[in-house]
Amino acid sequence: DGGKLDYTLLEWKSLRYLVQLMMFGAVKYKRDNWKLVEPERYRKSLLRHVAQLAEGEWIDEDSKLPHCACIMFNAMVLIWFKDNGKLND
Repeated sequence: DGGKLDYTLLEWKSLRYLVQLMMFGAVKYKRDNWKLVEPERYRKSLLRHVAQLAEGEWIDEDSKLPHCACIMFNAMVLIWFKDNGKLND
């Protein structure tokens, strides 16, 4: 197993919020619709959620899920855009 990814290191229970948020988005917009949105919107969204969390707000008003899940989602999406050549430095 040397050199292989060890997915047992992930905290699966915490990731459920990310999955719930993605399910919320799939219903509100459309499954995988996030791939069609301008990447800059995700940078702005990530920073808004960080600011709301820093101000002491734990739950996102729209999704009713933790801002941390929104931050994880936005970070994941930005990584996806970068990995797929759709994000400029």
